[in-house]
Amino acid sequence: MSELDVMKAMLNRIGTGYGLRDDHNPDGTAVLIETGPDESDFYVTQFWFDSEGVLQEVMGGKGEVF
Repeated sequence: MSELDVMKAMLNRIGTGYGLRDDHNPDGTAVLIETGPDESDFYVTQFWFDSEGVLQEVMGGKGEVF
């Protein structure tokens, strides 16, 4: 089981919503989690995994309202 698989299983077990995005430079997957009190005041944490499912980088910041 890769680190990506473990992270998804953990998030599913605790019931936290998340999104997945395929990245292609380099190939891999990003896991995005939004947290905050409402749609206009929230933060996004992104976890980047390579094509082997190994965690490469974590970044967080204030979410953008569209």
